[in-house]
Amino acid sequence: MSVDSVRCSTSAFYQAFTMGVYGVMFRLSTPFQLRIQALINPICAFYMTCMTLSVTHISFFYIVPECYYGDPDSILKHRIAIWYMFTSVVGHFVTCVFTDTSVKRTPQNDVTKHTDAENTCDQVPQMASNNNGTDEQDILESPTEPRPPRGMKHCDICNMYTPFRSHHCFLCERCILKRDHHCFFMGVCIGRHNHIYFIFFTLAMGIGTFYGMMLIVKYMHYLYGLTFYGPQTFLTLFFNTFSSLLEGNMPSIRYLALFVLLYISLAGTMVGFGFFCWQMMIICCGQTSYEAARNINKYSKDSYLANFRAVFNLRSLVSLLLPFWDILTDTNYCRIAKEHRTRSAKSNGDVRPRRKVKQKEH
Repeated sequence: MSVDSVRCSTSAFYQAFTMGVYGVMFRLSTPFQLRIQALINPICAFYMTCMTLSVTHISFFYIVPECYYGDPDSILKHRIAIWYMFTSVVGHFVTCVFTDTSVKRTPQNDVTKHTDAENTCDQVPQMASNNNGTDEQDILESPTEPRPPRGMKHCDICNMYTPFRSHHCFLCERCILKRDHHCFFMGVCIGRHNHIYFIFFTLAMGIGTFYGMMLIVKYMHYLYGLTFYGPQTFLTLFFNTFSSLLEGNMPSIRYLALFVLLYISLAGTMVGFGFFCWQMMIICCGQTSYEAARNINKYSKDSYLANFRAVFNLRSLVSLLLPFWDILTDTNYCRIAKEHRTRSAKSNGDVRPRRKVKQKEH
């Protein structure tokens, strides 16, 4: 990881801490409803962190060694799988959080510079006519309104031009490129540059929590002889445990801990796969969550496959299989794809004139 990438990541984290949800939460002028929304972010992040560490720790150090006692090969395989799933969840989470997807202020989208440039160009002929008797006060009272560049719109809060699919987030206090939604578990907005990392995080979370749930089921069968016949067993186990508590039959602390982690893993599995399936559905339709909620479908391409390839490519497989690779090497897949398209356009531009020259020579 280069020094510049470390500085950019540190700067992005500091900006997110001071101007993002934490800045909104501790600012006195923040409305109460917005402050509550900002407060949900650290609560959800703390809950997810504690549950992930708890399930991983119990599975790695207790469930696998006891359930597969005397079989070192199975213990090693399960521990490798647990460690990879934990690394995948943490890697995609960290990469998504530290990937900046906000709209940067540049000379092209700066409203002030556009206004100054247009006023200067318009005032040159007017000042010339002023020498012929035009009142100078009329010139100063009729400024030319700035026009947004092509493919851009104006954000009144940020006071700059932003692309059409970008939207302002009041929690992040920035305009987000191709904004999908604000993730309360991560405390950042999901946009163009970190969209695939969020999708991979939901997939890894769904698979990891499902795997942890299966290990807890096996452990409860090993300790207490509980047999799971299907999804209906979760309902019967839930009601039997609560009825035992109401009758005064207090189970052991280990049983209660495994009982709670079992249903937390079940909820994590449903939420993880639910978000993943939702993202796959709207991506194939060429939409974001923001656009799907408002029934905006004008950015869809010709087919589901074209919409899918607009978000994913072969390079994204590296990000899926090697979670920390993009943030350690500072190789975001969106930037790589953009550079590849730029090189392709330049190469095509270089080839065409050569063909014309050859035709003229013949």
